[in-house]
Amino acid sequence: MGPNTAVPVIAGVGAVVQRAEPDHAVEAVELMADSVRRAADDGAGSLIEQAGLILVPEGMWGYRDPAALVAERSGITGARTVFAAVGILQQSLFDRAATAIASGEADVVVVVGGEARHRARTAGKAGIDAPESTQDESVRPDTRLEPEADILHDLEIHRGLALPAAQYAVMDSALRADEGVTMDQHRTELARLWAAFGQVAATNPWAWDTSAPSADDILGQRPVATPYTRLLCSQWNVDQAAAIVFASADAARRAGLAEDRLVYPHAGVVSNHMVPLLQRPRLGRAASIDHVGQGIQELTGVAPAAASMHDLYSCFPAAVRMQARQLEIPLDPAPTVSGGMTFGGGPLNNAVLMALVRTVERLREDAGTAYVSSISGMITKYGAGLFGSEPGEGPFAAIDVADRVAAAVLPSATTDEHHGSATVLGSTVTSGPLRRQAVAVVETPDGARTVAESSEASVVGRFETDDHVGRTVVMHGTELRI
Repeated sequence: MGPNTAVPVIAGVGAVVQRAEPDHAVEAVELMADSVRRAADDGAGSLIEQAGLILVPEGMWGYRDPAALVAERSGITGARTVFAAVGILQQSLFDRAATAIASGEADVVVVVGGEARHRARTAGKAGIDAPESTQDESVRPDTRLEPEADILHDLEIHRGLALPAAQYAVMDSALRADEGVTMDQHRTELARLWAAFGQVAATNPWAWDTSAPSADDILGQRPVATPYTRLLCSQWNVDQAAAIVFASADAARRAGLAEDRLVYPHAGVVSNHMVPLLQRPRLGRAASIDHVGQGIQELTGVAPAAASMHDLYSCFPAAVRMQARQLEIPLDPAPTVSGGMTFGGGPLNNAVLMALVRTVERLREDAGTAYVSSISGMITKYGAGLFGSEPGEGPFAAIDVADRVAAAVLPSATTDEHHGSATVLGSTVTSGPLRRQAVAVVETPDGARTVAESSEASVVGRFETDDHVGRTVVMHGTELRI
């Protein structure tokens, strides 16, 4: 370490799960402030008021500068505020926090986020108001982070692939075809994997759903987008919040924190290169996963698969399966410490904060290293951090491998419509309140990609029961035919 650098540590963590009736439940910013107080009780008490920076990822609420509201409720004065819009990787917030510590920009940084979506939904059903704190229109965070491009292609938005479950189901169909398993085998494997995630959630005190359903229970749920049932999808209607207090090791020691309470960020790697699913060379593979994993190994000497524990971003099974396959991480035991976003809880843009709280607790119990990943969009952006119970071999480092990913990925051309034969690259059948629809990403004979769809009962039925990935279909304009 150079004379002007500091060693960043995680000095305290706090999490909140609210299960109150809507007339007694508090809003999201109160949950966030409560999680900061719990992080203080976790050992970071005397450090909290020294925070020079507060970072908050956007949620399903209307706060203009949530970090300022958290600061007011937490006794923090003078801290600069950062708001990270949806589309910013949660790993990017951890990297900013650790980098601010390492560079001497701040001695203490708080990353905090939360949701009260369950409160809003239950209050609406009960006809009860669920008000939020308001801020003057002139209020602005000191820094606002925005993604540089759109997550979805226009064709995906307008032809049945705007729903995240549908996008990930299409990826899973392509991955299944690569693996050479039948549709029935695939459904069974997904249910068993998610049942294992549920078992982990049952041991997590901050999990939203600790019921640990069986594989049969998961298979028996209502369909959302084949092969996904409701319990194979992320659960974001939760009341949860999490806070992570980063500090310099010197500040933590001055505050009297014991060495065995400190967790060390070793490295953070992200890829902010964005290519919509429709244009990716292979629907069941993401080049960003490969390059982020390689980046972690380059910076730390630890391959992702060699970490002692893993929490792979788990909005849908395809995300976990693609990461595990590309990084050679076993699926048994389940690669999660939190229980995943179906059971641990998937608060919008905040799930990795919840996972990191649990990761820190586990690293204090069982010394080692943890690989924790982040996804934005439909594996549109990918990131990961390596954390350890001991300092890393070198100083903390954070890099963006977007250039490497851009060099490795040549986006496919697209076409609005097509008449004639096309090859199915991935497909699903979505089940909504108004209609069931078959949706497929297809490639035309000249190599252009498009999205085809159909609500015709015979087509939907065939796509629901028969494997069409790799097969030739017929398109008439935008309509999918067999």
